[in-house]
Amino acid sequence: MPDVPCCEIRMIRTASSGLRPYLLVEGVPVILANLWAEDLLHKSRLNTVESYLRDVAVAYEWALSRDSPLERKLERLAVFSSTELTMLAERLCSTRRGAEASQSTCTRRLESIKSFIDFSFDHYIELNRLGLQEQSQAEKNKNKNLRNLSKKVIKIAQQSEPSRPSTPLDADEEALLKKVLYPSSSKNPFKSVKIQVRNYCLFLVMLETLARRGEVVLIELNDLDLGPSATIRIKQPNDI
Repeated sequence: MPDVPCCEIRMIRTASSGLRPYLLVEGVPVILANLWAEDLLHKSRLNTVESYLRDVAVAYEWALSRDSPLERKLERLAVFSSTELTMLAERLCSTRRGAEASQSTCTRRLESIKSFIDFSFDHYIELNRLGLQEQSQAEKNKNKNLRNLSKKVIKIAQQSEPSRPSTPLDADEEALLKKVLYPSSSKNPFKSVKIQVRNYCLFLVMLETLARRGEVVLIELNDLDLGPSATIRIKQPNDI
């Protein structure tokens, strides 16, 4: 079996929009996913777009493993078969090593793919200048894809093993972590001071807000209000 082309995310600096993430296959930027990412940059921060682009890369790798390029399928504005959606849902709900992904990962990936499919259909409907009847059929096909994929991902996610109950840190454990993660600590495993400060801040945010990992990575500067009553807005994956 031939090797599947490699998908990767690279941060590339452009003259018009500065530094931004790009999805590449075999070192070449793909068109549709990067148009979608550019559109997201108008309403989301850089790290959020990069996170969702990595989710879409999972779908690209799945399609390439079947020798069925994803963009070609979307360009036809067609309905995915039940088998195709089942296979895609299974890939979205698994890790690279084939283990079950967490329910939060499945949910985040689903929202990313739904946003991407929605954008792709709208893009090709406009590009092909479809008539009203063709446009109506394309919208029906899009909604059917989104509805059926959602059902399959939710079903798989619900069948995965429930997360282990979380155990709160006791005072000694909390103090130890703070000591190790404190910037400039000799026990801190990270060398970069910037990374040390970032990780320490993330730890304190998680400690104070009880935010989950998938929620913390979506926090952006405009989610912070450092006024007299400081607040942090915690977003869900479907807030994209």
